[in-house]
Amino acid sequence: MKDRALKLDLRSPWTLVILGVALVGLSLVLTYWIEPSDVAEYARYARAGLLPPLLTHWPVEYPTLSEAVFLLPRLLPWSYRLAFGLWSGLALMVMLITVREPIQWSMRLIVYVALGGLALLTGRYDIFAVLAATLGIEAAIRDHFAWAWVWLAVGFLLKIYPAVFMPVVFLWQYRREGKLPWFSALTALLGIALVLELEYRWAGPGALSPYKFLDQRPLEIGSFPGAFAALLAPLKTRLVFAYGAMNIVSPLSHPVGLVFDGLMMLGLGLGLVLIYLDILDLRAGCLWVLVVLLLTSKVFSVQFILWLIPLWSYYPLNRYWLLAAVFSSLGYPVVYLYAVHHPAWWSWVIVFFGLRSVAILVGAWTVMRDRLNRRTMRRIG
Repeated sequence: MKDRALKLDLRSPWTLVILGVALVGLSLVLTYWIEPSDVAEYARYARAGLLPPLLTHWPVEYPTLSEAVFLLPRLLPWSYRLAFGLWSGLALMVMLITVREPIQWSMRLIVYVALGGLALLTGRYDIFAVLAATLGIEAAIRDHFAWAWVWLAVGFLLKIYPAVFMPVVFLWQYRREGKLPWFSALTALLGIALVLELEYRWAGPGALSPYKFLDQRPLEIGSFPGAFAALLAPLKTRLVFAYGAMNIVSPLSHPVGLVFDGLMMLGLGLGLVLIYLDILDLRAGCLWVLVVLLLTSKVFSVQFILWLIPLWSYYPLNRYWLLAAVFSSLGYPVVYLYAVHHPAWWSWVIVFFGLRSVAILVGAWTVMRDRLNRRTMRRIG
């Protein structure tokens, strides 16, 4: 009877709420100890946005809509850092409660965040874009495609990356409805274009700075291409702090970047073909394109693991993804903060982030291999 009661408790929504609140609390304590510079930067953007003329000083490296997130903590009567953490925790709780998956999804998400995102949950604003992207994917799973496009558009205007899911949803909607959903896609894109036009007219050329910022960045220390370039030419590699992050500079940076750009195009194209052929479903397709994007991009900041965690949570706990979460936390904050004062340790940061990328890739391969085999056999049968 005790075992049965324990099992029922673990499946209770109240247990989920308690664990979620505990996770947010631990993250708040950890980020208070770390004092992440990102939150201080958000506070500066919030103050600048309220200077006259009102809402004309926009973030340089973030989409303009992010200013709304940065202003939220100003609504609470506490310190900016605490208020930001509470809003971030609320975003996580909304995701845990509103996603209509079995409770195992939420439990897995809590496990992955606890291992790989505890120092990031209340210290980065990515959780808001992750919430929008997850709600978009969930809406598409339930054939609520109008809402799916709305949420993905909001996610794009917050962090850009949810745009990678739009072709997946487009093809999935086609598979479900039997016709190409041009109207839905064009309506969403028109809405995004309208918002960008308003941002440009309001903020001027500064509204486009996040896209230029991303294009001009060198290989970031957490990126797989960066680790690969450092591995090929370790003696000629140096680290440079620029664009708000530590970056890898190597004679091979440009050719390695070009190779990985080509791999990105091939990987994304193959994923879309597999979705079109109904070999990958929506969840697997979204996971495929996001893994390809992150592992081939020149930027893989530590907080980007939060993008992956909701998609990981659709599958049983994967030992490789658990390792990826641990490697991510070892890279930041553990070794990263030590390396700030002991530069010889930066090589270990590259190693742990490189191992994180390998574990993400292997874990994705184990999931995709099983799914490809089952779907292929079903189609043959």
